[in-house]
Amino acid sequence: MSEALHALLRVVDLGTLAHLVLGVALGLVGGALPGVTITLTVALLLPFTFYVSPEAALALLLGAYVAGFTGGAFSAITLNIPGTPSAAGTAIDGYPLARKGEADWALFLAVAASFLGGLVGWTALVLFTPIVAGFALRFGPPEIATLVLSALTLVIVFSSGDLVKGLLSAALGASFAMVGLDPLSGVPRYTLGRLELQDGIPFLVALIGLFAYPPLLLAVGARADVFVPSVAFRLSRLLRRVFSWVLLKVIAVSSLLGVLVGAIPGTGGPIAVFLAYGAVRRFIPVERRRLLGQGAEEGVAACEAANSAVAPGAMMPLITLGIPGDPVTAILLGALIIHGLAPGPLFFQNYRDFVFEIFALLFMAIVATALMALVGARALLLALRVPQAYLVSLIAVLVTLGTYSIRNSFFDVGMALGFGLLGYILLRQGFSLIPLLLALILFEPLERNFRLGLTLSGGDLSIFVTRPLALLFLVIACLAFVLSLRNERIRAARSRS
Repeated sequence: MSEALHALLRVVDLGTLAHLVLGVALGLVGGALPGVTITLTVALLLPFTFYVSPEAALALLLGAYVAGFTGGAFSAITLNIPGTPSAAGTAIDGYPLARKGEADWALFLAVAASFLGGLVGWTALVLFTPIVAGFALRFGPPEIATLVLSALTLVIVFSSGDLVKGLLSAALGASFAMVGLDPLSGVPRYTLGRLELQDGIPFLVALIGLFAYPPLLLAVGARADVFVPSVAFRLSRLLRRVFSWVLLKVIAVSSLLGVLVGAIPGTGGPIAVFLAYGAVRRFIPVERRRLLGQGAEEGVAACEAANSAVAPGAMMPLITLGIPGDPVTAILLGALIIHGLAPGPLFFQNYRDFVFEIFALLFMAIVATALMALVGARALLLALRVPQAYLVSLIAVLVTLGTYSIRNSFFDVGMALGFGLLGYILLRQGFSLIPLLLALILFEPLERNFRLGLTLSGGDLSIFVTRPLALLFLVIACLAFVLSLRNERIRAARSRS
């Protein structure tokens, strides 16, 4: 800790701070805008780091990385349009909470949980980097496959409210995820001869279509007020609301889950978020569990804490082993190599001072993100006072432009509109869109790691039950499914009586 504090003093430089603030601002905007991901934001900023110091380069990129996770919650809460895939979990409870007239509290809670989750992740990074990185190396394809299956199962049984509809929604998402090149053989499948589908259906296109267009259709077709009520963002009033002990426990557990999942290469934010969302049920009173999906503050806190803890977690294998934990840390790896600092097993030994400067910059990025996000939340709530007719038109234009900008393709715009119509129909029939979206995101790593596990074992399925961690995740998935079936039968018996 003392070395981290000394490093903090070394990086408090006007140029470095300017790059950090710029990175945080761009990260918040990039995370909030549909179609502009954290990865794209950081990738676009990479060329601007070639001619600055390593500290300034890392300040710019880390600022955008950390802030992007928090920025995704803004549009998820106020518009039900997740700015990032991870923010889809925040939208489950954040949007209903905002619709109840508590948009200010939902945004403040998201920022506070992100800040606390980031701090927990940063503390774990400083104290336990070698330990956690070593633990992450124990995750092979069988462990990752069963971990993804566990997260998918937890969301299906807890977010849909109807097990059959949740399974159907997830099956639909999995079928869309199979479009594109086979992950192992590279053979095209279900592409209908279209080159645009060779890389599969971009989950960002599906995310925008499923979450952006249905509310607009509702607003135009039924003239329903689908936007959250405009409220004033008074920080002094929000600070007087006390965080309950249960809420703090939810944030702590979710943050630890985020750190662990982030440290496992090939996983990422969505898995951490939905694992935390499934686990939150064990830490809240029974009467509060019924509110999950209908505006429970615990759901918002769990998703945002896990989300923000992923960034420090993903830095662990990067610093100690030179293995990027997610696409953004792969870009950070490139930036370090460009500046002559190649991470790996000897990185801690050869560049110890710079490692602690990374820790210091990450801490500053977490603090700066919280401060700037509070300012941004206030501005966002003021913008919601625009009349609905103008707001619908503006959002429709931004969403369409955001979809086109993903791959500069009008075909993607057509796909997004198709997913929007599908989402509108499913919502009208009482289906949850979360299992569909999550299956679309997670089915590819699930299939890839499942087949790699079978390749390692020569086709023997026992590899998924003879390895302790893989067996643990399978047991969690099975227990969640069995408990959901039991609850369905209890509800059916009560309705008949």
